[in-house]
Amino acid sequence: MSETQNAEILAELDAARRVAGVAAGHGEVVREFTADGSECRIVYSRLAEGEAEEVIRTEQALAREGGYTLE
Repeated sequence: MSETQNAEILAELDAARRVAGVAAGHGEVVREFTADGSECRIVYSRLAEGEAEEVIRTEQALAREGGYTLE
């Protein structure tokens, strides 16, 4: 498989994940929750350099406050 084909497949996967989840409103983070809301996965993110630590802290705090586990 060529590098171009790999990039196309990854772009399609990213697009599908963005559509399937819920936008967090920061750092282009998209979350997906279980049906009962007890678990959350970040299924997509696109962060600027230096944003990761703050986004992670924010997501961890939201999980604690919301009473769900964060993957």
